[in-house]
Amino acid sequence: MSIESRTIDFTLSELPQSSPEVGIALEKAVISLQVGRRTKVGNERIVLHPASERFEEPRFARFAVSLHLTLGAGLVLAGVGQLVVTGRRVIGLVTEGAAGQVTFEETRGKVCGFSFDWDDVGPPSISCNWRGKPTMVSFESSTDASERFKLVILDAPYVLKHDGSMVPSGLENVVRRIGVEGRLELLGATR
Repeated sequence: MSIESRTIDFTLSELPQSSPEVGIALEKAVISLQVGRRTKVGNERIVLHPASERFEEPRFARFAVSLHLTLGAGLVLAGVGQLVVTGRRVIGLVTEGAAGQVTFEETRGKVCGFSFDWDDVGPPSISCNWRGKPTMVSFESSTDASERFKLVILDAPYVLKHDGSMVPSGLENVVRRIGVEGRLELLGATR
């Protein structure tokens, strides 16, 4: 399998909904932001989950991200959304952004989902600032992938928990999860 991507139209009241082509499920949750000891409760929004028919993925990490995804035909999908890292693959959802002339807006019921297996990408490229803090993470498709693509994660300011709460994070947490140890942990295995 190479990268799978699809535009997903939805109505918040009709969730949960799945997209078997991409192997994702959308559910609704009240999003809340934890800042110190205070919690700011927000609106009902969609939350991305893995839903593969090929294998079970009970453990995963979900991040709120800013990203660019370039597909082989030169189409660039850019915006903000969610990134889910499992032990077997990466899935993503652009909730506010665009690809060419198509605009994605969660509030209007149109988003774009994508997924790829770890076997379909080479090792990540991690750019750091002068203090060693990650400033960008990118993946490129492996040379034998049927469709070329490149995913660039520009920011990951929050971890999005299963209950919809968001906790401040950073790219360093994405880097930890995409490493071999982090993926083994998500598979339930240890080295």
